[in-house]
Amino acid sequence: MDYDERQVKPASYDMRIGEIWRIKKKKWELFDLTREKSYDLRPGESIFVGTFESLRMPEEIAGHVSLKQKWSLQGIAYNSGAIDPTYKGKLWVSLRNVGLSPVTIYEKDPLLSVSFTLLEKKPVTKFSDPDKVYDKWEDLDIEKRPRNPEVVYRSAEEVDRVLNRFSHLDRLVQWINYFMLPVMLLIAATLVVLIYPLVKAILFG
Repeated sequence: MDYDERQVKPASYDMRIGEIWRIKKKKWELFDLTREKSYDLRPGESIFVGTFESLRMPEEIAGHVSLKQKWSLQGIAYNSGAIDPTYKGKLWVSLRNVGLSPVTIYEKDPLLSVSFTLLEKKPVTKFSDPDKVYDKWEDLDIEKRPRNPEVVYRSAEEVDRVLNRFSHLDRLVQWINYFMLPVMLLIAATLVVLIYPLVKAILFG
């Protein structure tokens, strides 16, 4: 679905960014990427991305998903993996900025590189729900799932609060460094004044 021949590579197909879901006020919210044109993923922030294209996987073909190197080099981490035979729908991946700078994401940016493998025979085990189509956010039931305590989805507001605390700490460190040199010089001068008469008395009687 939404196939674009320009996204065909020698051994893979590039799937593009279609929609972005972010956390706002502790709830998932669709970001209007069509209207805003781009989204700045801040350091520490996590989002869910649905691809522009949809897949309809046959019984005898499996897929492998990898993040394009462009994003990895900017500090983007993601969770995804194999595409089971008979899967239908968009690809949904969680992205997190583990770098130090914001990363700008544009609509229909190539995001995932998908390669396909022809199986020797049809798999014995079937995809969990081969008749379901995962083309909409509601199909994922994310809101109903218990949150994995090891997976923390940070919103832009939470990131701002963390960065604000670090900025206060940074100013404190700068203040300490600013006054440290004069204090050290004062201590050194005081020691010289106190010790010099003693050294003079020892050396010259």
